[in-house]
Amino acid sequence: MRAGIRMARVSSRASVPERGGSRTPAMIFVFCRRCRRRAIRVDVSTARLATGNKIWRPVSLASMALCRMSSVRGSGSAFEALSDARGRYEVKVPPGRYEVTALPPTGFSTRYLRRTIELRDARACFVADFSVRFDGRIKGVVRQSSGEPAERVAVEVMAADAVGKAGNIQTLRASTDAGGSFEFVEVPPGRYVVGVDLTPRMNADVIFPTTFHPGTMDATLATVVQLDGGQQRELEPMTLPPARRSYRLTGRVVFEDGSPAPGAFISLADGGATWRQVAAGIKPESDGTFSFVVHEGRSYLARASYWDEAQRKQIGGAVGPFVVTGEMGPLKVVLSEAR
Repeated sequence: MRAGIRMARVSSRASVPERGGSRTPAMIFVFCRRCRRRAIRVDVSTARLATGNKIWRPVSLASMALCRMSSVRGSGSAFEALSDARGRYEVKVPPGRYEVTALPPTGFSTRYLRRTIELRDARACFVADFSVRFDGRIKGVVRQSSGEPAERVAVEVMAADAVGKAGNIQTLRASTDAGGSFEFVEVPPGRYVVGVDLTPRMNADVIFPTTFHPGTMDATLATVVQLDGGQQRELEPMTLPPARRSYRLTGRVVFEDGSPAPGAFISLADGGATWRQVAAGIKPESDGTFSFVVHEGRSYLARASYWDEAQRKQIGGAVGPFVVTGEMGPLKVVLSEAR
């Protein structure tokens, strides 16, 4: 009698991406025909950057290959099965330890499509689910204004129709290597722009003026990259302008009577979208002083909060938004009750 690996489903979640979120779990539930109960949940991260409606659909794979990994029952064996139009497959195998591999059609990524399972007896039933993603790729090279490779620069991919819009715009990010090269993998079909500092980043040490490929600060001149399913695009080199000058922003957090508030927390938010934090919260020194690295031309909001244990209430204060210049003096953030 043979054990069964039954009714697993192979699905594509990145086929038609949805505008909005960047990495959202896809929960795949499959019922085992023998056990008649909900089996395994598989969480799959996919990028949903391009415009369109979210569609989850099964995928018929080239084959599902199962290869014996151990010699528990003598010599190794191999089994294969094709998934149907609903993305399901079923293989009957003797008890043992197996490696299950999904072989997707051309244009899909092969990452995360292998897992090891063990069937301990002939009555066992195991559900092995997979989710395949398009293997769209965008790669290129970033250069400094001097012409040298730009190393460790955060490059972003953004949906073309999201450029210039307010709100929580999601992007994909990749860092350049020593030669200035970058590559994005598993990019869903869609229309994209590529650039540097398209959205604010947390605790960024180096910030450039917002720059779109091929090296322009004018969004209307940005290169629009069209990706179909699994298509790969290599861009011409992009040259960046000089990085924004950085400054050390200093200040004090005080109570209304002017005394320091060392037990407070203070952080920096993006001045253009004050809900977005760009510098992690810190505690001021015993005299209430604090400092952050900020960048010329960027807008910030300094926000402080303090929990008054004696009165069991939260008080806070803020300064800004303000634009950083070389002539800025220390800030003074006063904590008070909300009025």
